[in-house]
Parts: sequence; structure tokens; C-alpha cells
Amino acid sequence: MIGDRRLEVDARHFAEGYAAWMPDGRAIVFSSLATDRSSVWIVRPDGSAARQLGHDVAGDGLLYEVAPDGTTVEVVNYSDGKSWLLDVAAGGVTNVELGPELPASWQRRAP
Repeated sequence: MIGDRRLEVDARHFAEGYAAWMPDGRAIVFSSLATDRSSVWIVRPDGSAARQLGHDVAGDGLLYEVAPDGTTVEVVNYSDGKSWLLDVAAGGVTNVELGPELPASWQRRAP
């Protein structure tokens, strides 16, 4: 059955958007804005197991790109140009200097 279903993770969030499926199809990643703080979240399609990935930041805009293997999410704060990598499983944050551009593209590399 195909249909639309509204998924609201937290009613306190002003906006939840820029949703993208994880590569394995088991979860959705999205950007959230609550008051003046932005963050990246992951949630199952049924709305369960929602959790924030990494930290939240001041400002109203995060862009992100999910790695092809689904283990990492690269985030760019377009308010200040800073970027970081989020470890999806462990929740760790690694600051990187990718510049203020949109998220970089991931490439698969042969072993």
C-alpha cells in the first residue's frame, strides 16, 4: 500500500525537514529547528526510536549528506560555514574543515 503519512518527531520543533532515507531503508535522517537551535535527527519510518545525531547549533540552517554506507553524516552549518561528521552508531562528532559550501559529495572507492 502506498500513501502519505505525516511524521512529526517532536512538537517543540519549529520545523522538521530535508528528510532523506538512510541507505538501508530502515531510518530517515532530517534537519530540525527548535527555537533558535538546529540539529540533525534520525528516526524509524513509524516514528519510533527518534534520536538526535551529534550536537545542536545556534542558527537556523543545517545541510547534510549521508555517506553511501550509512555510517556517517556530513553536516554543514550554512549560518557560519562550519562542518562536521556525525557517527550514526556511536553518536560521535568530528569537526572537519570543508568550507562554507554545500555538503561535499561522497564517493565509493574500491578496496
